[in-house]
Amino acid sequence: MFDGHGGPSVAEYVARALPAAVDAELNLLSPNAEASAVENAISRAFVSLDAQLSRDMMKSDGVALRRPGSCALLAVERHGWLHVAHAGDCRAVVTCGKGQQLMLATLDHNAKEAAEQLQLRAAHPGEDDVVVRPRCMHHHFLSFLIICLQICKHPSACYVKGRLQPTRAFGDFHLKNGREWRGGEWVNTRVRPGPFTPPCVDGDAVSFARCF
Repeated sequence: MFDGHGGPSVAEYVARALPAAVDAELNLLSPNAEASAVENAISRAFVSLDAQLSRDMMKSDGVALRRPGSCALLAVERHGWLHVAHAGDCRAVVTCGKGQQLMLATLDHNAKEAAEQLQLRAAHPGEDDVVVRPRCMHHHFLSFLIICLQICKHPSACYVKGRLQPTRAFGDFHLKNGREWRGGEWVNTRVRPGPFTPPCVDGDAVSFARCF
């Protein structure tokens, strides 16, 4: 499952490339590889594909891929184990065996989650805006009021640097390295005024659940 934000281009890219990337890593394992080795292989596929996405941006004008990102959720069955890997806030619900209760197999990588906020604040000391809860400010211009109402539609929502709710994703390079590919070159991006020490969105962290 691939859930894009900021446009469909990164989600479409990852949907095409991730299954093959995972297969390539799994094919390097021995037939009797432990479950942990399988998960390490899947994680390497996630990380290497995100790096490849960054390189592929430089082969084009980068307009389509410069700002968008995508959450991803992938399930792999191997030797009786179901490995559920995800980055972002897509959710998987599984049942292990006939008649068993459904269970949530994923935890949201989202800035509204307390655990993700703690990680972000620990990684970015001195950046009070690393997690921002948008607040509505009235403005007499109608366009500003419309934007304000859209932001405040979910008052409990929190955003990384006021820009993005998922804390782990493919793409979103303006939040990972403080740059975006524009006009054939990397350009530094100011996400917000004040201190900014990327990465604020993690492309390396993949979470797993197992079902036997």
